[in-house]
Parts: sequence; C-alpha cells; structure tokens
Amino acid sequence: MASKRKNLSFAEKNELIEKFQNSNLSKAAFAKANSIPQMAFNNILAGKLCSSNAQICDQERKRQRLSPYENVDKALLSWIEYARSQNAPISWNVLKEKSLEFANELGESSFVASNGWLQRFNSRHNLSFKKLCREAADFDNSFLKEWKDVVLRDILERYESANVFNVDECGLFYRILPDRLTLCFKGEKCVGGKKSKERLTVWLAANMDGSEKIIPLVIGKFLKPWCMKNCKSLPLFYDANSKAWMPADIWEKTLRRWDLNFSKQKRKVALIADNCTAHCTVDGLKSNELVFLPPNSTCVLQPLDQGIIQNFKATYRKLLLQDMISAVDRKEQLQVSPESEELLEDDDDLPLTELAEKLRNHGYAIPDENLYTKIDEDLATNSETSIQDIVSNVLNSNAKGSDDEDDSECEKKSVSTSDALKAIDDLGCFFTNSEAADEHLKAIRDLEKSEYIASCDQRRAFISGFTGSVGTAIVTEKHAALWTDGRYFLQAEQELDENWILMKVGSAGTPTYGQFLSDVLPVGSHVGVDPFLMSYDSWDTLCKELKNKGHSLVPVQENLIDVCWADKPNRPLNKVECLPVKYAGKSWHEKVWEVQKEMQKEGASVLIVTALDEIAWLFNLRGCDIQYNPVFYSYAAVTLNSVYFFIDPERLSSEAKASLENTSQGNMNLQFCSYDSLTDTLKNIINTKNEGKIWISKESSYAVVSLIPQERQLLKITPINLKKAIKNEQEIKSSQNAHIKDAVALCEFFCWVSKEISSGNLTEIDAANKLEEFKKSQSDYVGPSFETISSSGPNGSIIHYKPTEETNRKITLEEIYLCDCGSQYSDGGTTDVTRTWHFGTPSAFEKVCYTLVLKGHIALSSAVFPKATTGYRLDSFARRPLWEYGLDYSHGTGHGVGAYLNVHEGPMGISYKSLPNDPGLQPGMILSIEPGFYEDGKFGIRLENLALVKEAETSHNFQNTGFITFEPLTLVPFQAKLIDPSLLTDKEIKWINDYHVNCRETIGKILEEEGKTEALQWLLKETQPLG
Repeated sequence: MASKRKNLSFAEKNELIEKFQNSNLSKAAFAKANSIPQMAFNNILAGKLCSSNAQICDQERKRQRLSPYENVDKALLSWIEYARSQNAPISWNVLKEKSLEFANELGESSFVASNGWLQRFNSRHNLSFKKLCREAADFDNSFLKEWKDVVLRDILERYESANVFNVDECGLFYRILPDRLTLCFKGEKCVGGKKSKERLTVWLAANMDGSEKIIPLVIGKFLKPWCMKNCKSLPLFYDANSKAWMPADIWEKTLRRWDLNFSKQKRKVALIADNCTAHCTVDGLKSNELVFLPPNSTCVLQPLDQGIIQNFKATYRKLLLQDMISAVDRKEQLQVSPESEELLEDDDDLPLTELAEKLRNHGYAIPDENLYTKIDEDLATNSETSIQDIVSNVLNSNAKGSDDEDDSECEKKSVSTSDALKAIDDLGCFFTNSEAADEHLKAIRDLEKSEYIASCDQRRAFISGFTGSVGTAIVTEKHAALWTDGRYFLQAEQELDENWILMKVGSAGTPTYGQFLSDVLPVGSHVGVDPFLMSYDSWDTLCKELKNKGHSLVPVQENLIDVCWADKPNRPLNKVECLPVKYAGKSWHEKVWEVQKEMQKEGASVLIVTALDEIAWLFNLRGCDIQYNPVFYSYAAVTLNSVYFFIDPERLSSEAKASLENTSQGNMNLQFCSYDSLTDTLKNIINTKNEGKIWISKESSYAVVSLIPQERQLLKITPINLKKAIKNEQEIKSSQNAHIKDAVALCEFFCWVSKEISSGNLTEIDAANKLEEFKKSQSDYVGPSFETISSSGPNGSIIHYKPTEETNRKITLEEIYLCDCGSQYSDGGTTDVTRTWHFGTPSAFEKVCYTLVLKGHIALSSAVFPKATTGYRLDSFARRPLWEYGLDYSHGTGHGVGAYLNVHEGPMGISYKSLPNDPGLQPGMILSIEPGFYEDGKFGIRLENLALVKEAETSHNFQNTGFITFEPLTLVPFQAKLIDPSLLTDKEIKWINDYHVNCRETIGKILEEEGKTEALQWLLKETQPLG
C-alpha cells in the first residue's frame, strides 16, 4: 500500500532548501537522503523565489494562494503596518473602506472588497482582530525593564559609553520673536501655510558619556535659502524638503555620512533612535549599529527627551533674544526702538528668565519663558504616510523587476555640477580650518584609472557631469577643469556646464596638469590628492612639475567628493565564478608558477597585483562588479612560496572555492585576506620578506606603492600583464568561436534593420535593443563588453556616443548609421566590432570617406613587420590614405582585447602616441584595427575588426628577427554600396573579396544550418565580389 503523501509547510520547505544549500549533495542525492520524490523536491526549489516574495507571515501554511489583486494586497498590508505603528484601531469596516480606496487609486475598477477577499487577505498575512484594551497605546512598564535588562545591557557590554549615541529630531520655530509670539501655536502641527515657512527640523545626536556631540543636521523647506546665499561654509549639515520634515531618504543619507566618518575613524558605534516611520533600517552600514526603542517609549527611554532638547531650545532662544537686543545694525529689521539701546550692554551672560524680564520691562510682549521655550514642543518632525505614498511605493517596487536585473542600469539621480562644486568648496574650507592645513589646500584631482568603473567610483561624473570613460578633473578655489582625449571632445562639450574648462589633450596649447595648477595657484600652494586614485607614475610626474614651480603635492586622508556625495552607492560585492581550465587553457597553479619564475629572474621576493583584470586572469576567476568587464574588487600578492588573495571567500561560488582549494597540482599556499586590510597586511608581508625586491606596477596607486621602501621598489609592468596579453591556444580558439557567434547575430541585425527602416519609426535605441536580443540567442552570451554605440547622422560624429532618450534619433534612409558593439562570452571570448552602413543612397563625399577609411584598414590588416614592432610605428599605416586627402581622426587605431576579460587591454596598442609600457607586438596578441573619420555635426565612419597577431610567411628572415602580420577574427561584411572601387588598388580589391569569401563560407554555413534564411540571403548579397 502506498504511503500517504505529506504536505510540507512553508517553514519546512525553507528548512529543506537551507539544508540543501549547505550540503554538497546533488538534487537527486539530497532528495533520496530525505525520502522526498525528486520531482517534488525540484518543485520546492522552483517555488523558492515565489514563496520568498509573497510575504507569508504564517510559515505553517502549506499552500500559497496569491491575490488576483496583488497591488491592492501590497498597499493594504503596507497601510496596516503603518496604522499599527501608530496604534490606530482597525475594524473590519475600516479595512474594507481602505481596500476600496487603494483599488480606486490603483485603477482596479473590478475590485470588490467582499468578505471572502478580506478573509483570504487576513489568512494570507496571518492577521487577526483583537479587542483593544484601554490605553493600549500607552507604554507597558514591563517593556521598560525588559529593554533595559536585555537590549541596553547587550549594547553596553559590546560598546564603550563613548560609542553609544542617541539621535532624535525636534521641531523649531526658528524665527519667532517675542513681539510676534502667540499661544495659538501651542500643540499644533505645522503642516502648511505661512507657519511652515517659520519652522525647521533639527536632528541632534550625542554620546552616552557626554564627550561628543555630532554636528547637527538642520532640515529646512528651501534647498537654497536666501540667508545662505553667500555662505562659504556652515557649522552644521543642511538639507531640505517641501515640509521641512525628516523623511526616510534624508535619514538614510545622514546615517551613511555618519557611517563613512566613523569607518574612517575605525570606530564601531551604536545609534539609539525611536521607531517613527521615517527611521527606516539602512542596509550596508559598516560602523553604525541601529537600535530602535520600543513603540511609545520615547517619553521614558529617549535620553534626548529628558531635558536635553529643551535645554538646546532654551539656549537657542536666549541667543535669539541676545541678537535682537544687540544687533544695532539690524534695528529696522528687528524693530528695536531707540529707547531700548540701554539693553545693548551687559546682556551676554544673563539667563533666559532675566532676559525675558528685561524685555518685558521695555514694552515687549514676552510670555512666560517656559512657554516660549516649549512653544514648538509638539511640532511634527516626520510625515504621515498617505495613500498616494503607499501606492507610489507599491508601483515603484513592481517596476524594479527581478533580482537578476543589473543595478548599474538604474537611473542615476541628477546632480547639479554647480551644487557639487559648491559642496567641494565648502568642504575644502571646512577641512582647511579643522585640520590647520595651508589655506591653499584647494585642488582636488580625481583620476579614475580604470576605463570602466563601478557606480561607487564615478567621482568625476558626479562632480562634473562628464560620463566619458577617460578624463581627469581638477578643482581649485576659483577654477574647475577637465582633461580628455579626442574621442570625447564633442561629448564633453555637451555634458560640461559653464563651471568647467575643457582641456583637449593632444591639441596645441593644452596645458599639462602641473602647468595649469602653477598658473592658477599662488606660489607655495599645497595640492591635495586622494593617493588611492592616482597612479604612482602620474604622482611622480606631477609632484616634480609642481615642485619646480614652488608648490607641493600632498596626500589627503579623506576624499572630499566622497564626503559631499551623500547618496554614494556602496561598493558592489557580487558573486565570483570560476573560468574552467578548458576555456582558460592553463590552471591557476601553472600561471602562478610561471609568475614566480619571472620573479626569481628579477630578484623579487614579492609581487603586488592591483589591476583587477590581472587578478581575474591569474586565478581563472570572473565576476561582475564592474559593468561590461568580468572582474571583481580584490588585490593579490605573490611571494616565492605563498599567494595572498584579498577578497571575502564568501563571495566565491562553490566551483570557484573548489578550484582554489585544489592542491592536486602541488603545494600552493593560498591565504585569504580581507579586502580592507590591504595596507596593514602588505606592510606585514614586506617586513616579513625582508630580502629581495618588491615588484609592483608604476600604474598602481601612489598609496600602495608608497608602502614599499624606495630601495626595494621594482617599478615595472607586472609579468602577468604580458602573459595575459599573449593568448594561449585555447584562448585563441575561444576568441574565434566568440567572433563567429557575434557575426551571426550582426548579420541577423543588419538584415532586420534594412527591412525595418522603411517604417520610418526605427530609432537608435530600438536598434540597440534589437541587437541585444539577437546576441542573447547565442550560446554562452553574458552581455555587452561595452555600451553599444548606436548612432545615426550627426550623432555618429561623437566618437563614443551613447543614445539616450534626449539624444535618440531615428535611423533613416538619408543618413549614415554607425554601430559599434561588443560581447562577452562565458566560454572565453570577448568581441568588439564596428560597422558603418547607409540604407539609402550615400553622397559622393560619404563614399570617398568610407573608402579611404577602408583603405587604411586594409593597409594595416595586411601589413608585414618585424616582431616586437610597437603600435606607435604602425599607426600611420591606417592614416596614410586619409592624410593624402587632408583628413584624419583623433583617436588611436587599435587596442588590445582580453579573453573573456576587459575589452580594452594593455600593455600594447596602436596609436599616434607612444605607449610607455608597449613591449611591441608578438604572436598570440589580439588587437583591434579601427581607423575612422568624423565630420562634425554630420556623420561618423569607423570600420573595426579584431585581429590575431600571427607569424608571417616571408621569403627571408633578416637576422632571424621573425616577421608577423594580422589575421582577422571579425567576420562581418563591409558595405559595398559605400565603397568607391575607383579609389582601390587591385591588391585592396582582392583583400576585400577574400575577406568576404571567408565571411560567406564561415557564417553563411551556420546561418543555413540554423534555418536563418533571410539573414543568409542578406549575407550573400553583401558579400558579392567587387568588380
């Protein structure tokens, strides 16, 4: 007889899921060990996300029944939570009426608040009706003893009294003078009209032993009140909203600012606060522990309510009365009568009671001083939750999408660069005064070394509004300047406002950083720089340049941008995955051994690695902390017998952990260290390994390099950099496969655009989205390797253009369309390709420009040259056809590309500028070849392939030098319509025809096998031989 089927509760299912996640068993083995049918266990795992999102209060339930009116359900539950926090009684009829209000606001016209729906709602959320006892909202004294004995005792055991803070808000009628005072304000809530303009909310905080008072936060109604118009700095923090209340966003921003400051002090503190609705929990705090008081207990337990706030207000009003009496230059404003001038003397030390009596004696209508002090005692300091607020929150939560959504795509809050610069200036004054630094500590440089960075590191974009991937911002007391290269000139001109000076790198007359600072700063100035944001090489150059002009470069302990960036995102801590050896080509042990051999050759005992792509390559790991680049925040140090990995092991997937723990290939002493312990751990390693050189790249930050004694520094590119650049056989194979998949998607894409464009409604953003759709159909596709450049007409002349809702243009038959895109594939490949297309009839000038760019592309692609030739010597191959017509382009011609790593990879490149660490091209390297031409305000042309450097077959071999050439990896056709064959040589025509044959044979075969007939016909048409 079959056993009776058992229905598991949600609690039991969650327990099983947690038990499975902590085991090393497969699904089948785990199900068997726990006597569960495998299909049933699969269903439990599949239902995990659904059950976790359902807010099931009763974990003993065995069946999850969702509401057909999910938004009404969420809104009503949210309102109940708020109402109960206010101890408001809720009856059955109130619940019905409230649910109908929410349904009306949410547009659910078919909703009926039936008894059945309400019963199911209560059941879903484990709600029940209870009789409200008399004075239910009063504080239960038994809670007081319990809170003191349990919660407070625990806090005091874990924290010193100096690190226990109480925070609270109070309302303040800051402009009330005695002659305007009336008792009608007593006990009233100020919610609008004239009175709301007279009020502030003041946020106070102090520690338990009275040794520290935190700088107050004042919340007003206006972001830029006229009284602060010419203020350079304030002795307090100021924020604003329309009602001068403390909302949740200001609460969170303030706590994060506190957390940053306490973290830098290396302190852990407890913050005790009441549980009002604005006081939300804040995730990700490192140094602050939030402790909330029980409901309705503030009058008993809140320390600041025990006379401290009242004393603050009494002191404030005493100062206000003193100002009223003594400010002779403001007699008219304050209406101080001439007869009252005798009050101007000897009033500084009078208590409030005597000041009040003195004013009464001179005809001022001063009420009782206790009433004057307590006039705003009951003033509201945080908002009540409205129906509209709840509905908005429900709809916003629905719009967030799944947990897999990329956080970096979220819309960023717009910040005025004027406000940002003002904040920097204020902070500069604050730090100058508080740290007794030289008065010229004004210059702040933000060098973001990585091309692509996480949102938490986008300081330059925050302060300037410029979003290009390359640029340097310098801010002084009176100037703000930004340096960038030719790829971003047009973009910078559009994004920078009137506060900024654009410095065009490479253009005649553009000063260096040092020249600019020497021109605008008085002699003897100190230029402050965050040492973690500037490479040692750049620091050394700037330091020497400034020293020659009588200035000095000094490291600052606190980045002023971080301090004024109130809503700065947290550093991402995403999961790190393993790249299998079958794609990496070598185990991480082999790579470390090769690196250690290079260290021995150089006499180095320690190698410090700070470049994220080098760390990812060394350990065969990939992450997603940086958008478009599969890298993760970490550091590494390699000695001759150990490897130190600065990362939280919990970030590693089970496969990644297993890979690193695998010692089958020899004894590899791997030690995990905290990411934030870098400085202390490196100091210890350097002191322990007291012999030999310490190898570190000059591109590492000054803060890290400066830890090494100068006599032990070995400053050169790391051995990992070059080994990563020269791809092994498997990495080359993976790259070839990636380009085949990319070409299939691009053929489908251009075929689709050629048909869709006739509708007249196709936009740049539509095209970019559709391209992504085609790419997602390819196996092992992870995502773009950079943001797709989909640009039509004049937008194409912006070299690194990004389509937005404001700039989005239609793709038409009359304009050139430029598409530059790339992909990351988890089987080891990274791509980057640009094609320029015209779907109508191009002009003669457009055809000439396109053909000249193509001639340059062919010249470099077919070049044969000695091994170790630098890219600087090859760059002119691609430019010569344009030069002969008096044309050029203002960007480099090629960059290295990683193997499922960064799309822009060093140390080699092809550019009109000499690259300091370029080792010269060698077989196995992968580079882009991408000449272009850009007619400002009209069109842009760029033709980009990725190419593999390989051995060339030559008749001779001069002095056994060895000669190399390029082999194209990209297999996407060039548009014959845009080519003027009369400008091509026979050799160039043959190169194009041979290239198109390769495209047709390789990609056409796959399109045919996959039944993509339309894309195949498009490819065959576009690869017809040139006559």
